[in-house]
Amino acid sequence: MIRISVLRESDLTNDIEVGAVVSALQTQVHDHFAPVWGVDAEVQFVSGPPPRGSWWLVIMDDSEQANTLGYHDMTDECLPLGKVFLKTCADAKVSWMATASHEVLEILVDPAINLTVLRQDDDGQAPLELYSYEICDACEADQFGYKIGDILVSDFVYPAWFESFHKPRSTQFDYCGRITEPFQLLAGGYATTRDLKAQGDWTQTAAKASMARNLTGAVAEYRGRPLVAGSRRERRRRGRAAWKASTLPAARSARARVQLPPHPMVHAAGLVMSATAPSPAIVTTASEKKTVTSEIQRALDTIKPKADSLPNSDSMQSALQSAMDQAQRADRNSSLNGAIPDDFHLALVLSSINGSAGRARQIRTMDLFGTQQYEDLDPGWLGSLFNRLKSQPVPFPTHLERKIDPTVRISNQARIAIAGDWGTGNASSRNIANRIHDLKADHTIHLGDVYYSGTDDEERSKFVGGWPSGTNASAPSFALNGNHEMYSGGEGYFVDVLTNPKFRAQQVLSYFALVNDAWIICGLDSAYYASDFLYQIGNLDSVQLGWLRDMGQAARRAGKKVALLTHHHGIDLDPDLNLVTYQQPLWDQVNRALDGGPDYWYWGHVHAGIGYKSVASGGRSVLARCVGHGGVPYAPFPNPANLGDNAVKVDWAETTRANDPDEERRALNGFMLLSFDGPHLLEEFRDENGNVRHSVKS
Repeated sequence: MIRISVLRESDLTNDIEVGAVVSALQTQVHDHFAPVWGVDAEVQFVSGPPPRGSWWLVIMDDSEQANTLGYHDMTDECLPLGKVFLKTCADAKVSWMATASHEVLEILVDPAINLTVLRQDDDGQAPLELYSYEICDACEADQFGYKIGDILVSDFVYPAWFESFHKPRSTQFDYCGRITEPFQLLAGGYATTRDLKAQGDWTQTAAKASMARNLTGAVAEYRGRPLVAGSRRERRRRGRAAWKASTLPAARSARARVQLPPHPMVHAAGLVMSATAPSPAIVTTASEKKTVTSEIQRALDTIKPKADSLPNSDSMQSALQSAMDQAQRADRNSSLNGAIPDDFHLALVLSSINGSAGRARQIRTMDLFGTQQYEDLDPGWLGSLFNRLKSQPVPFPTHLERKIDPTVRISNQARIAIAGDWGTGNASSRNIANRIHDLKADHTIHLGDVYYSGTDDEERSKFVGGWPSGTNASAPSFALNGNHEMYSGGEGYFVDVLTNPKFRAQQVLSYFALVNDAWIICGLDSAYYASDFLYQIGNLDSVQLGWLRDMGQAARRAGKKVALLTHHHGIDLDPDLNLVTYQQPLWDQVNRALDGGPDYWYWGHVHAGIGYKSVASGGRSVLARCVGHGGVPYAPFPNPANLGDNAVKVDWAETTRANDPDEERRALNGFMLLSFDGPHLLEEFRDENGNVRHSVKS
């Protein structure tokens, strides 16, 4: 495994910002780049001397820092080194974050800056020119990048971009899908080329002016970017003989004498977590009053005096501080008691508190920001938790590699109960389980999310044990993957859930299809390949997209309706701003694969119950339903009649409070019952007491 150490030698940014960028880079490298190019890496933000054997990415102010790394091109071990110049980026009005992404991807593909491809004349005879193997230059303009969370990263081309035999639009040429043919340059992009006929030097070939006019915004800064000393384009021109081995600044001159770990390390906000941190105990008394913030502070107070003797103490403190900030933010904003955090660190903190030492006492969702007493903690729980969780997701099984059919035959009069974000273990989710059991549905489906982090003990205690099975003996239940399951690398979900007899019909796949004479109901895994570090943005891989396309085409040929189940949402509605957004890339992926979209789409993720009116999509009408109110407390919606815009309108949303004495502000939780009768469908939103809140018959 390649390890890239990210060093900050710039005064124009800070460790927090660099850490966030490194997190996005790790997601991009592992989830987006590696499956295409076959090269993976661990991207680590290091505050001290980088470990031996690692490549470097150095964040600098400008290329004039001759006393540090300004004109040097390799590490002191003669390993690849990339550089990002923040002042140079600012002067050129380009994002240094996207530039860092650009640099990381290109050193992984061409670390020695010596790879080229021969592009020939149309007749395939005489050589025309060499193209350097730079995978971000052709689409490097910031306007063509994409975001992972809040971090802008660079688009990059696929190997097919260098293969002239491909016909236009015959395959994918770049990650974002804007390039349509080999060697095409987007506005602001360029290629480093060498004309072999003229025996010329390396030059920059820019996008045609006609292409530039298609881009909104200024692109002149891209066309005229200088050959910055130390940049890849400058190094390719001057040749290896002029390269020098790099030296570290004085502050880093004490070289780290550490061994590389034998197992993958866990990245949290770009920080390297130790898998073997010691566990000095924190001594407390039973009478002490504890809160989430007090326990985090207690761990911080214990670690700080011993920072010099604890491995990776800086990383542990940073993760704890991030959790503290999230908890305090929630308190200041007067969030609902029990609101589940999306912050990765706090979710892990709460999982560890909940499962510490294997004691039976559980933290209730309503006590999330209250004064519930927890078991004694020590700073070692952070290291042990990260050791138990996986730095990389568990393998993603597909029907192709397993040579199985992921379809399940169901009755033409099947009844299916659906709940999303149910895995909380709280009173409302238990009530929902009892109501689903009373209805005796044939099949039950969970749309994903077991809190706080989908660890193996949480999957067993908060989901599998209490989930109500359907009455169908061969296919009682199904479960989708969620973003919180992926916080623990998906191990609890793929190992503990999918191997449980309740979910045997899934055949250990995280996607499936239920089929009868009138319907095809596809359940997809939108979490495993989610497009950001926190798995918040739903995304599908090529295997699922191809399978979905085949299923959709088969359904249309047979005159069947298509229903879709995902954890992540296709439409987002902010009731405070009355703002509707289509969630990318999932919305576009689904609608392209199904040639306009499904007839029905059910999702969770958003903690609410919402029924949308039909949404126009590619000549079809999609009936979208949010069923993410299975256990997490959320505020009631305002008047649904006033929500939405011209394209998206709300038919129904839960507006009634639950009359919960422990949390007076929360709305009714609930689930959905689907009753099929040939081509007809009765949809019923039901609350945690089993009452029908809204129904639609078609």
